[in-house]
Amino acid sequence: MRIQKQLMANNTTAQKLSTPRDLFRALQKGKLADENSFFHLFASNVDDIIWITDEKLTPQYISPSFSKLTGIAVEKASSVCITSILSTSPLYAKAENPHFSVQKRSVRWESCIETADNSIIWLESSASPLWQKDLNTFAGIIVVTRDITRWKKTLFELEAAKEDAFTANTIKSSFLANMSHEVRTPMNGVLGMLQLLTYTDLNAEQSGYVETATIAGKTLLTIVDDILDYSKIAAGKLRLTPKPFQLREMIKNLANFFATLIKDSDVNLEYQITPDIPNTLIADQTRIEQIFFNLVGNAVKFTEKGSIQIRISTLNDLHDGRLTLKGTVSDTGIGIPEEDIEKLFEDFTQAQTNDHKKFKGTGLGLSIVKKIITQMGGSIQLKRNQPQGTTVTFTMVVDAAEKSPESRQTGERPPTLSSLDRQLSILVVEDEHINQVILQAILRKLNHRYTLATNGQEALEILKNKLFDVILMDVQMPVVNGIEATKRIKTGSEYLAARNIPIIALTGCAMTGDREKCLAAGMDTYLTKPVDLQALDLMLQSLTTTAS
Repeated sequence: MRIQKQLMANNTTAQKLSTPRDLFRALQKGKLADENSFFHLFASNVDDIIWITDEKLTPQYISPSFSKLTGIAVEKASSVCITSILSTSPLYAKAENPHFSVQKRSVRWESCIETADNSIIWLESSASPLWQKDLNTFAGIIVVTRDITRWKKTLFELEAAKEDAFTANTIKSSFLANMSHEVRTPMNGVLGMLQLLTYTDLNAEQSGYVETATIAGKTLLTIVDDILDYSKIAAGKLRLTPKPFQLREMIKNLANFFATLIKDSDVNLEYQITPDIPNTLIADQTRIEQIFFNLVGNAVKFTEKGSIQIRISTLNDLHDGRLTLKGTVSDTGIGIPEEDIEKLFEDFTQAQTNDHKKFKGTGLGLSIVKKIITQMGGSIQLKRNQPQGTTVTFTMVVDAAEKSPESRQTGERPPTLSSLDRQLSILVVEDEHINQVILQAILRKLNHRYTLATNGQEALEILKNKLFDVILMDVQMPVVNGIEATKRIKTGSEYLAARNIPIIALTGCAMTGDREKCLAAGMDTYLTKPVDLQALDLMLQSLTTTAS
């Protein structure tokens, strides 16, 4: 109480000194009787609320700034401090014994109170203990309370904006998935029908038309993939899925694909993989294929004559089962001006020749490739060859695996097929009519029997009464989708007899995680749409051979 009385006695002096500089000058000139007077002057001339309690945490002094801030009368200040500020502090429940220690510096908390004009303001308080001279007897607390309303408003706005952004991103992801499905479904139908045409009697002219239409359709799907991949990368949702794969087999298939595109040109395509690279590697094969398809595709696009060379070697061994691979794709094409090299890795940037001829594409290919390579722990550089052409050099980190990848990695017994004469009984679960037509035509050509279900629920009902050798399961379907239907087949007690039937997912593989979700649900493997007749035939033969 002695402190409070001395503070109040100096109130007249406090009104005459209005700034901290005035306070310190007054203290230096001896105009203030003691430190208590200085404290009072200081408390009266700052915007923060400074207040002191006794050992029962009952306020004994509250600076005038409380009334200035809240508009609440001085005589009500003490009760408001108790009910609206102290009651929300970690000290209030222990008012009889707050358990401050000499070493305890301060306690901080936030609270909100209603002002005299019925508005709500936010306050932050910091309380420090007061001790008697013996430093062992608790005498109360001194509290500094400040207005943080503007800061809290900004914080709430940022949190709301973050929530809105998250919601918008979720909506965008859903939109991209739906649009991917809507775009791919008719294109897969077109490409599937073109594939079936190739198995009919066509003359040379007709075969040429079918081949050209197929290339155009695949180009369109590549553009769709680029746009979707860019959206996933921009949202930070591009995930890598390392799995065992055969690098040499992958590059061989890639080279054969591009060889068909340049067979009528003056371009020769060669590839070389050094012998020290293991036969089996563990990495995201899909993304590595995407890198090579993009880089070799660019080389084919810009090279009218000469050669395209693909080389893969080991840069170094990281001694923990990992390897750094070095890949180069070089060509004798038109080349890239030195000043444009770095720009090509930027989004929506395309190559432009000296005569201002702009090549077709989205301008996202190299940008996506660079981001994938960076995520795989590597780097990429592009340089102009002399006298012409371009060389792209990149690195990536992969895991080495000497064992060949197993068809099933869960350690479970391989599924058993009942038909060993190669004519299989297959349940086709597909909701799109055009895909139904294509799958039925393919299975007829492969001499297999089939039953059609238009959604997962129909498939589940059929499986209660009939068993099959294989299930071809679409992923996106109404009523019950392919993921949910597979989970029920693999775990439901009513499907014990069907539990070991191999399930082949049919997926567009457009969005991140599609394949992983299929395998996690219990599907044994997957095929991408449009389903390739030869790929399906080989997969079915493999399953039958395993059973044999």
